[in-house]
Amino acid sequence: AWRNTFRSNLGDWPYITAIEHKVLAEGTAQTNSLTEQQWSAAELANQIDASAQAIQRRMGPDTPPRIVRLATLQPMAAVTQGREAAETAAWNNGSTQQTLAREAHHRAFQRVVSNPRISPGNRARIRSAAGSGSGVWLREIPTLTPKKLSATEMQVNVRMLLGLPIPGLRTTEKCTSCRCMHDATGVQRFHHCPTSTELWQRRHDEICRELARWLRRWNFLDVEQEPARYFENYGLRPDIIATHPRTRQRYALDITVVSPLQGKYLRRSQAESGCAARAAESWKIAHYQEAMSVEHEDDKFVPIAIETFGRTGQLTQEFLRDSCKHLLHRSQELSDVRAQLNRYLWQGNAEVALGALRVDQLDNPLVPIFSFERSMRPR
Repeated sequence: AWRNTFRSNLGDWPYITAIEHKVLAEGTAQTNSLTEQQWSAAELANQIDASAQAIQRRMGPDTPPRIVRLATLQPMAAVTQGREAAETAAWNNGSTQQTLAREAHHRAFQRVVSNPRISPGNRARIRSAAGSGSGVWLREIPTLTPKKLSATEMQVNVRMLLGLPIPGLRTTEKCTSCRCMHDATGVQRFHHCPTSTELWQRRHDEICRELARWLRRWNFLDVEQEPARYFENYGLRPDIIATHPRTRQRYALDITVVSPLQGKYLRRSQAESGCAARAAESWKIAHYQEAMSVEHEDDKFVPIAIETFGRTGQLTQEFLRDSCKHLLHRSQELSDVRAQLNRYLWQGNAEVALGALRVDQLDNPLVPIFSFERSMRPR
C-alpha cells in the first residue's frame, strides 16, 4: 500500500521496489554486503530529495516561508559520508518529515475539495472525514479484539465514508416517515429519516458512556451520567457532570452527533470545514445559557459536538486537551481517547446501516441478511 502511494505521487522508486523484493523473497534471509547498504542509503537519500522537490512544486504562492525553507532540502550525498552527517541531515528530523507530509496532504486536499465535478454532498463528506479526530482509530486503536471494528462494520463504514451504495439497502420513492426518497447510499435514511432515531440514541449513549469512563480514568471527581436533578426549574439534563481533580472546576457536558449532510448544514459544510460541529456547539450553548447562569453560575458548560464522519468540534478538542494536562502521558491519553470516541461513533454508524438492512430483510424475506457481507467480498 505504501509503495502504491509513493508511486502514485512520485513515480516508480527503485529503492521501494528493492524493499518489496527483499520482503517478499522466499527462502533463508541473507545479510546484505556493505556495498549494498551504502547503495541503498544513497538511493534512498536521492529519492527523499526528489520527494522534497516534488512537494515544493506543489506549494502555492501563499505557503508560509518556514515551510518553504523546510521543503528546500540540500542534496543527500552527505548520508554516505559518515554517521554524523547522516544524523544532522535535515530530512532525518521527524518534525521536518511531519511538516512536509502535512503540507503535501493539505495541498492534495485543497485540490480535491475545489474540484467542480464533486457534488455538494461528497464535498461536505470529504471535509468532515478529513477533520481533526476523524479516522484516528485507524492508526491509534489498540489491537485487542473487543476494541476493534468487525469486518462487516469496517466494510459498511468504508462504503458510507466513500459514498458508495450499501448492498441490500432498499430504495423507496417516498418514505412514509420523512416524505423523502431513500437511495442506495443511505444518506437520507442514515442522516435524516426518523426511522433511525432509536439507533441514533444508542450511538449517543455509547459515546457518552465511553467519555465518562475516560473521565474516571483521568481521576475526575463525582462523575455522573444524566443527573436527574441538576436543574431544578428547567427541563434540561446534561449528559455528564464531572469535577476536574486539579482545578476543582465542575463541568456540565452535553454530547451531540450532528450530520454535515443535513439540509440546514449542507450548503455551508461543503465550503467550510467543521461548520456542522460549530453550529451544534453554538446551539447547545444558547440552549443551556439561561439555566446555567441562573442555577449553576460557577459551573462550566461544554458541548461535545461530533460530526457523523468523525470530525470533532473546536470546544470538544479544547476540553479533551485541558482534561488530561495533569497526566504524565497526556499525549498518549489524548490520542487514545480520541481514537476510542471515534471508534464508538463509527460502530454506531454501522449499527444504523445494519439496522436498516434488518428491517428491509424482514419486509422482504427473500433477501437474506448475510447477502450484505457476501456481496462486498472482493471479486
